[in-house]
Amino acid sequence: MPIAVRLILAVTIVLATTLTIGIASAGAASTFTADGTGPRITKFELEGPGPVVADGQRYLVRARDGSVDSWDTVSGIHASGTDASLGLSPGCIPRDLRAGIVLVDCGEPHLLSARTLAPLHVVTPSDPAGQAAYTSVRDWERVGAHWLAGDQYRCDHPTGSGCPPAYLNWKTGVMAGVMKDRARKLDDASLAPVKTCGGQREFRCVADGLNALRTGSYPAVLARIGRPAKRLPDSYIGQPQFSSGTIAWIGAKAHVMSAKTSRAATFKLPTLSPGYEWATIAATHTQVVICALRKPGADPTPPVKPALYYRSRVPRSIWR
Repeated sequence: MPIAVRLILAVTIVLATTLTIGIASAGAASTFTADGTGPRITKFELEGPGPVVADGQRYLVRARDGSVDSWDTVSGIHASGTDASLGLSPGCIPRDLRAGIVLVDCGEPHLLSARTLAPLHVVTPSDPAGQAAYTSVRDWERVGAHWLAGDQYRCDHPTGSGCPPAYLNWKTGVMAGVMKDRARKLDDASLAPVKTCGGQREFRCVADGLNALRTGSYPAVLARIGRPAKRLPDSYIGQPQFSSGTIAWIGAKAHVMSAKTSRAATFKLPTLSPGYEWATIAATHTQVVICALRKPGADPTPPVKPALYYRSRVPRSIWR
């Protein structure tokens, strides 16, 4: 649902400290355990209907009322475009950001360049069967070099086992049906299953190169080719982010970790006002943004903001 927030507070500069991660044995998979504290988190408030998304490396993208903003957290360069100039309808929500491509869900998928916000052409089905399948998708959630995945939240699947995924090859307009619901390689033209997902369903496992983050059970597990699997402690709120070798997740604290070095920063979360709960996290190599949303059914009076946003700096030491 669209979220509107007003910009009322400037971002406070925060000091960063260094945090390393120790690895402790825990059966078939080890657990990452933090031995220190990360940078202080400060509150800032955004004007926009949806979550902030990140590519794990340098770009953060958010929607505002009537526009979309991109922030290059390495160079500091900002880009902005109005909904009209980008071909978006009101209330569109950024859903995913990978390999420099932003997926914006407007009921139908729109793709933007993360650096310039220039619209990318999405080919839609031309055949009647493909058009019917395309128009039935309610939510577009993930983007790859070839495929988009959607329908995570359409839960009227006759098997009762969850929501069947839908796939669109945004370069050819082909809608793909799969015989078995398994996480797929969206960067692969053949839409092959992700082996490191171990048979887990789409939206329950996120692939990033040769690694995969399995989120279908608690705690989440990082599976790696040729290396032992690792459990991520304290990973039970919302959907973790995994892209460009960066893993970010929320539990009692917030965490940002490098899949390459196995080092992480842990951030102490502030106490939320009544009626709010932690929801999403987005991280690059230098910044992390965490979002809290109003709980369903929370008292709307007195007037309150539907979302609160917090940010901090990610220590450089975790990438070395």
